[in-house]
Amino acid sequence: MGAPDPFDEQHVGFVDMAVAKRSPGSTLKPLIYALGFDEGLIHPETLINDAPQDFDGWSPSNFDGRFRGPVSVRRALQESLNLPAVAVLDAISPARLLGSMRRSGAQPILPGGNTAGLAIGLGGLGVTLQDMAMVYAMIANDGQVVPLTVLPDSDAVPQRVISARASWYLADILRQTPRGGLGASDKVAFKTGTSYGYRDAWAIGFDGQHVIAVLVGRPDNGSMPGALGAYSAAPLLFAGFDIVGVVPPRRTPPKDALIASSGDLPKALRTFAAGTGGEMTPPIRILAPRDGAEVFGVADSSMPLFVHLQGGTPPFRWLINNRPMDADPLRREAAFDTMGGGFHRITVLDAAGHSANATVRLMP
Repeated sequence: MGAPDPFDEQHVGFVDMAVAKRSPGSTLKPLIYALGFDEGLIHPETLINDAPQDFDGWSPSNFDGRFRGPVSVRRALQESLNLPAVAVLDAISPARLLGSMRRSGAQPILPGGNTAGLAIGLGGLGVTLQDMAMVYAMIANDGQVVPLTVLPDSDAVPQRVISARASWYLADILRQTPRGGLGASDKVAFKTGTSYGYRDAWAIGFDGQHVIAVLVGRPDNGSMPGALGAYSAAPLLFAGFDIVGVVPPRRTPPKDALIASSGDLPKALRTFAAGTGGEMTPPIRILAPRDGAEVFGVADSSMPLFVHLQGGTPPFRWLINNRPMDADPLRREAAFDTMGGGFHRITVLDAAGHSANATVRLMP
């Protein structure tokens, strides 16, 4: 329940959090990569570029605002990088991801009934804790559906969603995810996630027999500043495994699993080629404030001026009225203290020598 008192209406205490629709954050990334494995697009050691990309006007970034360049799919999943996951989702299609979730037993919903877009790969849809438990139970069960029931149904015919090979690849990757000293090393495969605005902190994992799913969130869907899946939910996940007792996983790979380093892979699997939707390193431009905009409430106040970029190649150099400004050179967002009212020219230079400019008028 959502509060100690289920009749506490002020704190929405009657909400059953196991069936509340919440954003899954990054917890769908394993399923994205599993579908990529089954499509023959990638292998755990395939190199994939973690670099700025533009997907029809949408330029996602990583949680820390930094990019790693070429990394293996294994590392991309273990570090929960956003760009590689979105690039693979772009290749397999959001509809394919939704269909796989539904075949697993989940019932995801899209905001406003909209058509599924690439944002669902980073948590842009609604799922329940039960939904995600079924998705991960399917992954843990060699890619076959595990109905969420009190007692097993002996007459149920197992339905396959992903291959046993893709299931094994995921388990091998997620068992080696750094866990900050939590739990038995290399025995529990797990993934964490944090939704936009720190509203939901997730940790889901499995050993050789159990699946445990943890969601930490407020029943009123309010923000929990600083609450991350790795710090808020993961300790509870591993505490749960301490209680039930960790069952060692099966480590023997399926016969069709390819065990090879990146350089020994077939040529088509050595490097992931981004789909047509991903244009590498789009031109730099200032999204906000736009050129010619009047920004109210900033001049002669304590409110900073926020600037947001799109595209370009970091590191960035920021200038206002031709004066260098102090800002993180690897991020596409910056906040500058008030410069007084009137017109000001914002200039940003990227590593490739390209620039973007915007002249704005700051108003009281």
